Amino acid sequence: VIPAGGRVELAPGGFHLMLIKPGRVFRAGDTITVTLQLDNGQSLAVPMPVKKRDAGGMRH
Repeated sequence: VIPAGGRVELAPGGFHLMLIKPGRVFRAGDTITVTLQLDNGQSLAVPMPVKKRDAGGMRH
């Protein structure tokens, strides 16, 4: 939860979004629009770059 007036930075190796079973294949260099649904009922459309995953991968 991000407090009111707070902020979070999405970055490789840090906080990030993972799309599980998206409706199409994305390629590095694409820009997709992700719509965030806020608790106050607002929707926020955010353009996000698709980046190649580092060779080391991540453990979740």
